[in-house]
Order: sequence, then structure tokens, then C-alpha cells
Amino acid sequence: MKKFLIILAAVFVLLAGCTALVVGTATDDPAPAPSATIEPAPVVPKVSDDVVEVLTCEKGSYGSVSGKVRIVNNGRVPKTYLITVSANDASGKRIVELNGIANSIASKQEAEVEVMGVVSEGAPEIDKCVIAAVDSYES
Repeated sequence: MKKFLIILAAVFVLLAGCTALVVGTATDDPAPAPSATIEPAPVVPKVSDDVVEVLTCEKGSYGSVSGKVRIVNNGRVPKTYLITVSANDASGKRIVELNGIANSIASKQEAEVEVMGVVSEGAPEIDKCVIAAVDSYES
């Protein structure tokens, strides 16, 4: 009987200690309140040594607008490029977007890519074309 009481007391002490440990841990690190906001991770811009520049840009017939873009892949692997050129009027407002794709440009290779778009009749004259976006992917 004495052994039974000692074992019972030991189990009681053990359970009390575990309960205190769990309760203490739970209150030390509370979960965020439902109204708490989580800050997104900062966006790190992609750094590239590739060259992408507009060579020509002109309005054609029947609303077509076309241009040529020069690409130089200065990376170590072949890349595919998706290019967007903005054709702007004299005030800098975008008139039309020109798009082109260059597939599998080898490392250190240079290529000229045609970009095309369509503008509505009566649109302002194009003053300047600039690179709006370039996405490149290893191919």
C-alpha cells in the first residue's frame, strides 16, 4: 500500500509539472490576433546584364504598328524573351503596345526581333517607343 501511495504521488507531481509546462508555453507565445496584418516579403528585382533596346518603331497601313528590338543575351544559358514595347504620343501617353517573342537566344548571341501591335483608326501619331517590359526564361 505504501508503494502504491508513493507511485500515485509521483504520477501526480509528474502530471502537475507537465500541465504547468504546457500552460506556460501556450501563454508565452500567443497567436496573432485575427485583425493582425502580415507584411509580405519584399520583392527583389531580377538583375540582368542582357541588352534589350528599340531600334525602329513605325505606324504602317491598316492600323499596324511594328518595330525592331535588339537583344543581346549576356547570360550563360540560352534564354527565351517576351518583349513588350510601349508606343507613346508626344505627351508620353501610351497609344499601343507592341509585343514580340525571341526563342532560345544562345549565350552571348545577338538577335533582332520584330514586335507588332494594332492601333485604332484616328489614334495620335507615335512620337517615341520604349521598352515597357522584358521577361526572360532559361530555355
